[in-house]
Amino acid sequence: MKNEKSAELPREEKAAFAKLSREKSPPVHLEERTIDALFEKGLLTAKGFSFLNQTSFRLAGAALAASLLFALGFWTGHRFVPEAASTGSTGSQFA
Repeated sequence: MKNEKSAELPREEKAAFAKLSREKSPPVHLEERTIDALFEKGLLTAKGFSFLNQTSFRLAGAALAASLLFALGFWTGHRFVPEAASTGSTGSQFA
């Protein structure tokens, strides 16, 4: 299926479009400039992306702290339960 607009182009323009490169590679120094900019901002280190490493360690630390806090609360609740609550007496002290 041909593009209808390309049929309207003059022969010279069609030849000019045919000569154009389909893929153009970026300048050689662009990669170096990009890497240097990432180093300057602290987003890239010798080992990789520091932002991702910091974020994953923070999430892991937060999850560990939450788990420990939950376990401590669970242990405290079972360790220091008043005797009346643990026997399951149904009598009310206010009646």
